[in-house]
Amino acid sequence: RQRQQSRGLRSVAGDAQTTASCKSVLAALAASTACQGGEALDSPECQAGDRSTAENGASVVLSNELLDAFAPVKLRLSLYGKPNITDCGSWQEVSLVHTIPEDKFRALMHLMGYNEELAEGTLDSVRGYTATTFCAMANTTIGQEAKEQVAPNTSCMAIAFGLSQLVNHIDLGVPFASHNMRMRLRKDYKLIGRLRMIIEKLDSELKDSVALPRDIYRQLRHQIRDEPVIEAQFLHATNTHLFPVSITTDRCDDLTWWFKAHEARIAKLALFYRGLGYPAVHLVVRPGEDKFIDLVDCLLGPTGGFKLSLDYGANFEGLAHSLSVDAENDGIFVPPIPQELMEDLPECHMFWPKCAGRIDWTTFVDFTNLAAAGETRGWRTLFYGPQSLLEQASRLNLTMNDRNYSVPGYSVWQEGWFSRHVKGWYGRESDMDGTGVQRWTSFKALLLEKPSATLPQQPILFPSWHLDTRLTDPCWDYDPSTVPLSDWIPRQGFKSPHQALTTLTEEVNENLGRKYAVQYEEAQLAVRIIDFLVAKSGCDSVRPAAARAALERDASWAAVRQRLLWKWGDMWGNETVARVGRGIFERLAAEDGAPASENPSACTGQQTVEALCSVPGWGAKSGPVSPTRKP
Repeated sequence: RQRQQSRGLRSVAGDAQTTASCKSVLAALAASTACQGGEALDSPECQAGDRSTAENGASVVLSNELLDAFAPVKLRLSLYGKPNITDCGSWQEVSLVHTIPEDKFRALMHLMGYNEELAEGTLDSVRGYTATTFCAMANTTIGQEAKEQVAPNTSCMAIAFGLSQLVNHIDLGVPFASHNMRMRLRKDYKLIGRLRMIIEKLDSELKDSVALPRDIYRQLRHQIRDEPVIEAQFLHATNTHLFPVSITTDRCDDLTWWFKAHEARIAKLALFYRGLGYPAVHLVVRPGEDKFIDLVDCLLGPTGGFKLSLDYGANFEGLAHSLSVDAENDGIFVPPIPQELMEDLPECHMFWPKCAGRIDWTTFVDFTNLAAAGETRGWRTLFYGPQSLLEQASRLNLTMNDRNYSVPGYSVWQEGWFSRHVKGWYGRESDMDGTGVQRWTSFKALLLEKPSATLPQQPILFPSWHLDTRLTDPCWDYDPSTVPLSDWIPRQGFKSPHQALTTLTEEVNENLGRKYAVQYEEAQLAVRIIDFLVAKSGCDSVRPAAARAALERDASWAAVRQRLLWKWGDMWGNETVARVGRGIFERLAAEDGAPASENPSACTGQQTVEALCSVPGWGAKSGPVSPTRKP
């Protein structure tokens, strides 16, 4: 915040997940330099209220790595039977349960200054909560069947946690229906053996432990927030368990819109994973995203405007696939942490709840969900894709009020050294040592428009990627923007996903990740190639006739190739630049004879030509004349 203020930016404290912050932001806008002085005091632009007006509203709201900090909720949908996707009763929420051995809990309370009476009273209360909560679960009909299969005197917590863990064992296909589960606990020896193994281990780990109610856990963390040594001991002593529970009424109210907005996408996922024999699909939602769009709506006001979101993330289905193939993945990741901050703390990188509150964590943003939240309010999605596609090196030529303007383009890289950050901006990540980046979740941008009463001039945009796999460009013969295997399976043409998997060889599986990652990068390079050529030589240099002429003679193509290598060869490699560039030119030259589908890079290059030179030709030095925007 201090760094922002030192650069002349006004910083306003507020919660981005509530419209209550709208008034304070509008007040900051009204307190700008332009509103200082006696004449400005009564102007409508300098008046702040609870919501923006046509005069004082913002035109653009930009968020950068904000959405990933909103609290995530992990949901589980059982695929048994025919679940009603929009019914909260069909879903479970994965909650966190913190446990601690009684002796360590008692010792920590003494370190915190609890006297003996208060410490024992707190411990008795926690014992009562543990017994009431988990023995009630262990005494259900399913719990009773499980008790019959494990050692006598097994703790209620071990049984409850064991049954919840069992549903994540995909090979068992654990059903959601209680009568089927009871039958399998009597007859299925594979399931019984797995349950015994899980519960025996848990019972040993949980010996003489209690579960901390949420209010007591939060109270304790609050009391020791300024005592790092005691807090570290507390984190070492506690264990955290993922535990699915029914969705509460309040949570259901928050998620009703989400179930309806994504019903078709969830149904498609359910069909896919049921065909693979999975018992459930798993998804992560941030209720704060919908509320954030409410805040943006308040700031933009009745005249409309734009919302630009920049963050790590992907579309709805890609993220759902990454969660559903691994039920223990909750979609939360711990970024690299300086060693000095990890001193005295337990191992936190592999399981973020172990050090919750002491370390940073992040999640991948679901851009489909953010767009859906806007669409429910009548907004439009203008663009989605890698962040570098927002850059335009070619000029923007337009006419406003009978005057011609030529707006220069811009480029993050002009000349000199390609730094790691510049490479990351352009999507070139494969040679970045030790990152382990999965391309499809890399940094992206989403541009939404809140329409005004009069249609504004549409901003120039490069080809937008899809937010729903049903809208995947038919020109792409595969989709590098998602989990490779989830895209490969449906493209094999079999009736069921399971049949497709039977044809997956080890060699194909090993090559899929590399193939999709490379094309994810090269689709971005294709945009940069066309943008560069238009900036230097205009649209005539990339029209079909020019493409054919360049390919007909070796010397002509060598000249084009040399220009591309001069610009991008050091970053992408000469072979990659030459191959991607030639693929684009071959598609441009073929016109209507081009293949219906091929590499996404060739398709994206052709679409960039159309965006810059045909619709409406703003970047052209020689191109079509628009009645409202003249080149």
